[in-house]
Amino acid sequence: MHPPAPEKPIRQWVHPGWDWIYVIGQMRLLIGEEELIVAAGDAVEFDTRVPHGFGNPGPEVLEVLCLFNPDGAKCTAGQSR
Repeated sequence: MHPPAPEKPIRQWVHPGWDWIYVIGQMRLLIGEEELIVAAGDAVEFDTRVPHGFGNPGPEVLEVLCLFNPDGAKCTAGQSR
């Protein structure tokens, strides 16, 4: 769960693996140079070797369900390679 933080910069991470994210709320997602607003009920998937990060543009609380493949599971939030 992520509180609204529309002004907070988004830090991007790189690690081996693949992410699948289901969004409950609204999410601002950066993948490389691309910025997306992902709506509630939508899902995204991407190669985590591309710089990526997300934040909550508000106004509601953001909840995300993240799934990782075995390589992605070896990394924790805040760890980059």
